[in-house]
Amino acid sequence: MKQNILGKKLLVLGGKPAASQDIVRMAKAMGVYAIVTDNLNQEKSPAKLLADEVWDISTADIEILAERVLSRKIDGIFTGAHEFNLKRTKELCDKCNLPFYATDEQLRLNFDKMYFKQKCEEVGIYVPRNYLVSYPLVESELAYIQYPVIVKPRDGGGGLGVTICYNESEIRPAIECALENSPSGYIIVEEYIVGQEITAVYTIKDGEISLSCLRDRYPSKEYERITSQYDLSLIPSKYIEAFMKDEHPKFVELFRRTKATNASVFFQGIANEKKITFFECGYRINALCDYHNMMNLHGINYLEMMIRYAVTGSMGDCDLKRENPFPSQLSAIFNMTAHSGIIGTQEGLEEVLKLDNVISAEYLRVVGDKIIDSASMAQSVFRANIFGQNKYELVNVINLIQKHIVIKDVEGKNMLFCPFDTDRLFNE
Repeated sequence: MKQNILGKKLLVLGGKPAASQDIVRMAKAMGVYAIVTDNLNQEKSPAKLLADEVWDISTADIEILAERVLSRKIDGIFTGAHEFNLKRTKELCDKCNLPFYATDEQLRLNFDKMYFKQKCEEVGIYVPRNYLVSYPLVESELAYIQYPVIVKPRDGGGGLGVTICYNESEIRPAIECALENSPSGYIIVEEYIVGQEITAVYTIKDGEISLSCLRDRYPSKEYERITSQYDLSLIPSKYIEAFMKDEHPKFVELFRRTKATNASVFFQGIANEKKITFFECGYRINALCDYHNMMNLHGINYLEMMIRYAVTGSMGDCDLKRENPFPSQLSAIFNMTAHSGIIGTQEGLEEVLKLDNVISAEYLRVVGDKIIDSASMAQSVFRANIFGQNKYELVNVINLIQKHIVIKDVEGKNMLFCPFDTDRLFNE
């Protein structure tokens, strides 16, 4: 039986990160009283504009927040796809004795890439080869590296500080960049594997493990060596049969070994004709907000389940057997990315929302926001969750979206990356 959640109070940490607005919308639709807190004004924190109540307390001020949570008798705490706020949510839930879906060990899969790779190796999941690199740099270690390699923070997220290197002259500045974006001051240098980037998304409820989807990622072609900026993520992946046969049982074992009970988790990997290799885990809802696609495909919304868990300690009575990793129609997340500058105008959202094959769509930034060239997902400015019976339907809706969405800087210049070439859906 579902617990009664009408009138429950949910505190959302951060009103700006991906999914924050959806969290507030979903919570209110469920009858939950939604409060958003951060140290930004409402124009810079869109979820605050939707909330029942707003606190202007930084998500870093745990002691102040804990006192307010206890005095206001908050029932649950949740956050969007933001690494800093995820840590603060766990810390605050522990301090206030409120439900949180993950243990410290499980969250370590999210924050510590080396630990994640270790756990993968224990169950037979392929991971990229690591290279030992000390800092300050040691010449003998650099001489041992076989290029190309990818350099990234050991505990980073969102593609910040990630660089692909093809020789020693490129690796030196890449290491400096990774260090600047690593909270712990540690980096990873690993082999760069060529292939199709894929993402496996799992929903776990009361120990039942369900593959919600496997999707193919189409990186933007604006820059040759940046993979974190993408145009499209397509469901199902062309590798779904191989994944279910060879990799899915290993991930089930990984979850069992880490005693996973309730969560939304995703894994990023590279697939080619030889094998599938995985390099990262997100033990949280993902920034692509594909719960819209899951609801459209299966009638199951894992965001609703996660919010329910936050305020009750239970994900409810939803039947995960309804999920089908081999859906009868195509589904996708279409993303648009912007160059550096200050957003002056955004146009076309209303027209996009009227299109037949659009499930949901939203601007990810607001007018006045400053975009910085960071080679990361932080430059994403628009996202639409879409579907189609075939690739031709997807091509049609993507072309219409690219026709309608216009984002210019304060000088009236186009900020968007080059349009997505829909021929890639047939040729890659």
